Amino acid sequence: MLAALCAALLGAGLVPLQRDDLARSFLRFEAAYAAQTPGATDRVAIERAFDALSMQFLAGNFADALSQLDALTARLAEPKTATTAQRMAFDAIGLRVREDVVTLGSLYLPELDEPIELAATLIALDASGKELARKSLTVEVDDLDGVELEVDLGLDDPTRIDTLRITDAAGRSRDVHPNGEEGRGVRRLVGEEALAKLAGDTHRTFELGDVSLAARVFVPQVGDSPKPLPLVIALHGAGGDEHMFFEAYGQGALVRQARERGFVAVAPLTYTVLARPDVLPQLITALGQIAPIDRSRVYVVGHSLGGITTIELLKRSADHIAAACCIAGGTPTTTATKLPRTLVLVGANDPLMRGDTIERSARSAIDSGVALTLRVEQDRGHTLMVGDLMGEVVEWLMGESGG
Repeated sequence: MLAALCAALLGAGLVPLQRDDLARSFLRFEAAYAAQTPGATDRVAIERAFDALSMQFLAGNFADALSQLDALTARLAEPKTATTAQRMAFDAIGLRVREDVVTLGSLYLPELDEPIELAATLIALDASGKELARKSLTVEVDDLDGVELEVDLGLDDPTRIDTLRITDAAGRSRDVHPNGEEGRGVRRLVGEEALAKLAGDTHRTFELGDVSLAARVFVPQVGDSPKPLPLVIALHGAGGDEHMFFEAYGQGALVRQARERGFVAVAPLTYTVLARPDVLPQLITALGQIAPIDRSRVYVVGHSLGGITTIELLKRSADHIAAACCIAGGTPTTTATKLPRTLVLVGANDPLMRGDTIERSARSAIDSGVALTLRVEQDRGHTLMVGDLMGEVVEWLMGESGG
């Protein structure tokens, strides 16, 4: 997920940062952002702050990015209250487990005016949710040394630990899964199982010739005589993974659209598709074995690097695509291939991909005869508009907007 992204995360911070640390923080932010109804001015400020920390992340400053993300979430969730510092202290705590010893350390040094003492409880659960151990703790957090504490759970068989849950006296809670966070609760299908006709949300690894492609797939429930369904292929941006469109980008706004409108949604790992854009026809064929696909209604949407990847798909497989949308990245620049309906969506305030640069490129392409639609979103940045505008994007792709 947006956060999740890079093996280089390992080794940053006071305890080694892991993919899941930033993923959890990003999903907490998305929940806090979704719960707000900020005015236009507030939204602009939020987007600017989010894009700034995204630039820190992409520059390799992972602990700084995580700290800024948690601080932004705290401001949204508990604005201007005395508990904001306590929340920031709690969010900075990282959990690592080795055998039955849990180490509490700091993911980063939170900006605190004074040390914070938290009354906390650490709970170990197995895969069924049964409690294996419980320890009451006093956790001291400051902005110089962070946190340093070891807890012996006293378990005979620590391999049974599926979830570590830490809570504080204010009712804050966070679950950490030693075996990985992403896609938890989603059935994973590999090999021949990847082509199983299963409805709902699954995580599949498709074997497409010499290419292994990981993807999240949503298939709506169909009756005994199913009609062919539209297909939306969604490509995440740099630093993300195949879980991004299903769990982030507006808390899975794409999947909500798929449930409501009745289409198949697939979010593959963008890096693999970018390296092998020729794999698109094989992917569509594989998905056709899972669900009835209307090949005349195959749509592609990509964000940032995913938008650039969308252009590569259009160059090679335009005849397989009914419509495409590039969000904050990617502009068709050639008329060599007849394009399907293509929307270029850009945020005027985008500092990562330079919204003004994309706009100029798109206008130049239009002047050269490239058939595309340009939509400039004033006061929008790089990432948050993806979830906010997903309903409009799907509507445009399917030709329901009149655009």
